[in-house]
Amino acid sequence: MILSSRVPNLKNICGIAIDLSALPMPSYSAANQNFYDSYLLESSAKSAYFGKRSVSFREKSKPTRAGDIWTTELSIQFPGTDSKRAVRLDEFRKAKFVLVQLSNGQSFYMGRNDFFQNTPPVIEIQTDQQLCQVKFTVESIMQTGFLPEYNGDLLPHDVPVNLTNS
Repeated sequence: MILSSRVPNLKNICGIAIDLSALPMPSYSAANQNFYDSYLLESSAKSAYFGKRSVSFREKSKPTRAGDIWTTELSIQFPGTDSKRAVRLDEFRKAKFVLVQLSNGQSFYMGRNDFFQNTPPVIEIQTDQQLCQVKFTVESIMQTGFLPEYNGDLLPHDVPVNLTNS
């Protein structure tokens, strides 16, 4: 990798999916970022609605004696005044993994915090009379990686159920 190479334009988050039972594995493909990128052996992702202007993703490193710790946060916000509010919030609390689709067709995967996940994300929910905010926080020994060749042809909001790496 050449650090002086130009980085492609910034992309926006256009899709979020919550997975309750995925089986992610580190990628070993030479075309990808080995160990950081993941591929999914199985998944049952459910697309989640969110306000496009109210999504945020943040990743921060902190040095420790054992090496860096990466804290990754994803926050989404949506109206919370419908009749299924409590059931919807309960489903978010069950999340083991979060898939994030970008406007360029790339997707990344939050939740694999080691070679195999050993701790689910911390999920915080805040509501008021109109809005709900769900925040997912993952601590990991590595940065968030991508899902190779995932969801390249789908329109925004459509995060697929079939998440296999070919």
